Amino acid sequence: MSHALFRRKTNMDRVVVLLILLHVSQHALGVEVHEGEDCVVLSLQVNVSTSDRSTVVWDRKDLKKENVHIRQPSGDDLTEQNPIYANRTWMGPDALRTGDLSLTLRRPAVTDSGTYTCTVRRLGLQLASTDVQLQVTEPPLVWPWVLAGVLVPLLVLGAGFGVIAFLAHKAMKDRLKTQLKVAEVTEGADKVTLTCTTTADVRGDITVEWRRSVPHYKIIHTYRDGTHRPEADYTGRTAMQGNPTKGELSLTLQNPRLEDGGVYICTVYNQGEILRQKIVVLNVRETWIKTIRGLFQCCTNQNNGVVGSERPRTTGNQLEAAENQELMLEVQNGSDPREPGTDGSV
Repeated sequence: MSHALFRRKTNMDRVVVLLILLHVSQHALGVEVHEGEDCVVLSLQVNVSTSDRSTVVWDRKDLKKENVHIRQPSGDDLTEQNPIYANRTWMGPDALRTGDLSLTLRRPAVTDSGTYTCTVRRLGLQLASTDVQLQVTEPPLVWPWVLAGVLVPLLVLGAGFGVIAFLAHKAMKDRLKTQLKVAEVTEGADKVTLTCTTTADVRGDITVEWRRSVPHYKIIHTYRDGTHRPEADYTGRTAMQGNPTKGELSLTLQNPRLEDGGVYICTVYNQGEILRQKIVVLNVRETWIKTIRGLFQCCTNQNNGVVGSERPRTTGNQLEAAENQELMLEVQNGSDPREPGTDGSV
C-alpha cells in the first residue's frame, strides 16, 4: 500500500515539474540584427534532463513549410527543412548533452524576421517550447556619411580656393587702381594734361600713339618720324609739349568737353613692337550752372512726361572698363607694367 502511494506521489511530482518547465519555457525572447551581418544567434538554454536524448525542432509557423532546423539524438535531420534556410542554420554538435539549443542563422535577411519556436520532444511528449522573436532590419544608410565625408573636404577646399582667388583678384584690382592715372577737369577750362612719362630707353625709330578706347575707340594723336599728327576731329586741340625721345609722352587736350571724358591709352612702339602702354582716365565735369540748368530741365521734362537724354560723362563703369583694359594690356605684354606710379610714368 505504501509502495503504491510513493509511486503516485512520484508521478505527481513529475507532472508538476513538467508543468513548471512548460510554464517557464513558454516566454518569448527577442533578437534584433541588421541585414548583412555574418550571422545571428537565437539563444536558448534548457536543462540537460530536458534536452538529453530528445528531439529539438526549430520552426516558423508563418511559413508554408515550417521546419527551420531539426536535431535528432542521432544528429541533424534536414530532410524537411525549408529551402530558404538551406546551408544557413547550425546547432552545436553537443547541444542535446549540454542543453544549449541555440540556433545560428547565417546571412540574416529582412525576410527572415519572424517568430521562431523551439520545441523539445521525447517519445512523442512535448517537454518544452520557447518562442524567439527575430527582427532583421535594413542596414543603416552609409552613403550619406560617405558622401558627407567626400563633399565636406571638397567644399572646404573649394571655399579656400575661392577665398584665395577673391583676395588675389582684389589685390590685383587695388594695384591696378593705384596704377591708373585719373585726370579731372571742368568743362570750359583752357586745357587738361593726360600725364604719361617713362624712364625706359625710347630712343630710335619710335611711334607714340594716343587713342581713346572708352566709350568709343578712336585714335586722337600720333607721333611718328619726329612729326606730330593730330587726328582730324582733334586738329588744333591736341599737343605733346615734351620730347618723346626722352620719355616725355604727356598729351595736352585743349578746351575739354563733356564728350571728351573716357579712357585714353598711350602706346609706345619701336618698329611695330610695343614697348610701353599707359592708361589715363579723363573725367570732364560740367559747370555748376549747367548742372543746375540740367536739374531744372529734368524736373520740367518729368512734369511734362518727357524723358531727357543722358549727358555723356565718365562714370564708374568707365573706371571698371579702364581696369579691365589694364588687365588686358598686362596679359598682352606678358608681364606687369614696369615702373608704375601715380605720376603717370610707365
